Amino acid sequence: MALWPKPLVPHNGGLEALAGGWALHPAEASSPACMFIIPYSLFIVYMKRYQDLITECLKTVQELQPWDLQEKMQTESPPLLLDVREPYEFEKLQIQGAINVPRGVLEQACEYGFEETVPELVKARDREVVVICRSGNRSALATFTMSILGYQSVKSLKTGVKGWNDFELPLQNIQGQILSADEAEEILEYHLRPEQMLPKTTVVG
Repeated sequence: MALWPKPLVPHNGGLEALAGGWALHPAEASSPACMFIIPYSLFIVYMKRYQDLITECLKTVQELQPWDLQEKMQTESPPLLLDVREPYEFEKLQIQGAINVPRGVLEQACEYGFEETVPELVKARDREVVVICRSGNRSALATFTMSILGYQSVKSLKTGVKGWNDFELPLQNIQGQILSADEAEEILEYHLRPEQMLPKTTVVG
């Protein structure tokens, strides 16, 4: 048997199947004579995390600075502003003129024939689109996806609405009320519950 030297997707049962300490190469699982195995510890080392996905996407997606977006919004042909945050986030705080399509339904929203279809977005494949989120991470992922779906000029707002607010550019709530920079900053703060925090590591020795 040989060690498989790259990240693997566990065969059946998800990560629980790896609890015993070994992972089978899924492509060869049907052929016992050709199985490859790796220690579970190596699987963890090679497993990508959320920030790794962001870093990979940022190698290919285009980003737009907040002040550059402000200038574009004042032209005769402003870009379509697409906010991919969750609806509860969008209701509290948004850039004027943006439409809200949560990232979880983005692919369906970009095509006809679904309950989530957003015609304005479907028709925007040849239009400049700027994707917005809280800090520029989800928007990078969404921008990458949209480029695969055929959007010719799609960009991610670098630093998101947080960076937009840092430059004291206008933000409003769903009722159209303009928020002060301090009000927006408070809304944009993370509010993690204790169980959502990274567990502390105990060092023995």
